[in-house]
Amino acid sequence: LIAAVVIIWASWQALQQRQLIRLLAYATVAQAAYVLLIFPLANGITDSWSFDAWQAGIYLSISHAFVLAALFMVAGHILYIVNSDFIHAMQGVGRISPLTLITFGIAGLCLIALPSILVNPIWQSGQWWWLIVIIIGTLLTASYILKVLMILFAKLDDPVKHEGSLG
Repeated sequence: LIAAVVIIWASWQALQQRQLIRLLAYATVAQAAYVLLIFPLANGITDSWSFDAWQAGIYLSISHAFVLAALFMVAGHILYIVNSDFIHAMQGVGRISPLTLITFGIAGLCLIALPSILVNPIWQSGQWWWLIVIIIGTLLTASYILKVLMILFAKLDDPVKHEGSLG
């Protein structure tokens, strides 16, 4: 139950942030809470879904580590380009540095999709109520990732502001 509350609360907090690093920090908390859902799913020692839940938990942990590391590295590159942590100041960075936009987009899509690996153990164990948490968390994750992607891809207001930046 605590994991479910943390997933929804931290995802909602990430959506409310105006600074990219804070958004990613809340995203990290929310994504770590998905791993905690393994414990109610893996309560049967001999059940097949218990083994699937442990496998999903290990895969989820490793994948989230790489995805969040990629997002934080992209955030560092964006901070270097615009010299600001505020999301609104990052307008048009994707047009100046397309690789930054592509990397953030791919890592963001992975972050959105990764909790889906828990669906099979949830369904097999008959604990369908966790699906509601995953759906809400996934929609919130998609919202804050798309919020940043839209700003990165937006048309530049002031091209001089980013002049000389390399992607």
